Amino acid sequence: MLPKLRELLDHYPLISLGHIDASKVEEVAEKFLILTTPILLLIIDQKEYIREDRFVRFERLKEKVEQIYVMYTRSR
Repeated sequence: MLPKLRELLDHYPLISLGHIDASKVEEVAEKFLILTTPILLLIIDQKEYIREDRFVRFERLKEKVEQIYVMYTRSR
């Protein structure tokens, strides 16, 4: 999943990718209420915009990211 996500985010230079093993950093799992893995979160200015878990449909994820990215970059 991580390689596909990196490839997707190559098209959105303002989005930074972070990778955390929630089983090793329990504080992260608690803070973001992570109950299952893997999980993808898109957080902008401390607000969660996307939460996708387990079976990520990348075409749908791409649509969501595109919509949010356009909205966010226009408002800057």
